[in-house]
Amino acid sequence: DKQIIIYNTSTDVFHHLAVEKHLLDTIAPHTNILYIWQSKKAVIVGKHQNVWNEYDYKTAIEKEVSVARRITGGGAVYQDAGNVNFSFISSKDAYNLDLNFAVLLDALKKFGIDAKRNIKNDILVDGKKVSGSSFCVKKRGVLHHASLLVNTDIPLLKRILKPSFEFIESHGVKSD
Repeated sequence: DKQIIIYNTSTDVFHHLAVEKHLLDTIAPHTNILYIWQSKKAVIVGKHQNVWNEYDYKTAIEKEVSVARRITGGGAVYQDAGNVNFSFISSKDAYNLDLNFAVLLDALKKFGIDAKRNIKNDILVDGKKVSGSSFCVKKRGVLHHASLLVNTDIPLLKRILKPSFEFIESHGVKSD
């Protein structure tokens, strides 16, 4: 199998989401790509979510937070320069979820961080969630996202992920 690591220095969340989709749509057989990136302040909502139920739009405007939709499911996340994002893009014949997590957990261990994977495919440190995952399966391959909170603006994260319009009726998937 071919193993590729890409670190992209752009901080444009829209650029990264487009690159991920392109890599997923064009991945060659027997290939694994680890795409590592960071972005400026952004709320990224899952493909099945009602965006208005996921974030505080007034805070987004005030704090210049971009809002983007990704091709994977799952709940809304806040990202900033204090997050490191990992995108595992694999051809269907090379996809191995356990290997993806082994890479992340081994990297954390090298920094002296004892992390664990739970049944929901989250990464926990001292019982607290520091990373979540979401997935997309396409004809050629599989995309597995994971964002790792390193030095994130937690007060802004908590403020921005409180919906402005909780009364909107929707069939979208809510974040937990």
